[in-house]
Amino acid sequence: MNIILFASILIILLTLYYLTKKSNAEKEFIQCVEAGPTREVDANELRRRSYYDRKAVIRGLNGEELSHERYARLLVKGYCMTERGINNGDIIVAEKVGQEQMAAIEQRLQPNNIVWLHIDDTEMDKIRIFKEWKDGEMITYYYVNGQERLSSSPHNINQIRGVVQFKVS
Repeated sequence: MNIILFASILIILLTLYYLTKKSNAEKEFIQCVEAGPTREVDANELRRRSYYDRKAVIRGLNGEELSHERYARLLVKGYCMTERGINNGDIIVAEKVGQEQMAAIEQRLQPNNIVWLHIDDTEMDKIRIFKEWKDGEMITYYYVNGQERLSSSPHNINQIRGVVQFKVS
C-alpha cells in the first residue's frame, strides 16, 4: 500500500516538474512584419499577430545553426512580396543589423535585397525590396498586383533592423 502511494506521489511530482520545465523553456519573440502598403496597416494588428514561441534552432540554407543574437524569425502579413516567393503567413529569417554593422550596410546592401525596416512614427515593422541609395536614403519598393510600386517615401539607414536571408515556411 505504501509503495503504491509513494509511486503515485512520485509520478505526480515528476509530471509537475516536466510541465513546469516545459512552460519555462526559453522563448523567442516572432515579430509580425507588414508586406503591403503602410497606409492600410494597423500597427496594433501587427502587434497582436506577433507572438512568443519556444526558441527553436534556426538552420541556414546549408544546415548550419544560426545564432539568435544575429538572426530573427519574422511572420509576414500581406501579399506584396508574392513575386519574391514570400506569402502572407510565411516565416522568414532576417540577419539583424545592429549599430556595429550600420557603418558597413551601405556597401553590403545590394539591389533586390529584402530589408526589414522599423518605422518610428507608426511603431510598425515592414519589409521592402531595396532598389538603390539616393542622396543618403534608401529607395525601396514592393509589389501590388504584380507591378513594382515605389515606397511612398525613402527610408533612412537608421530604420534598418535587418536583411532577409530566406523563407522557412
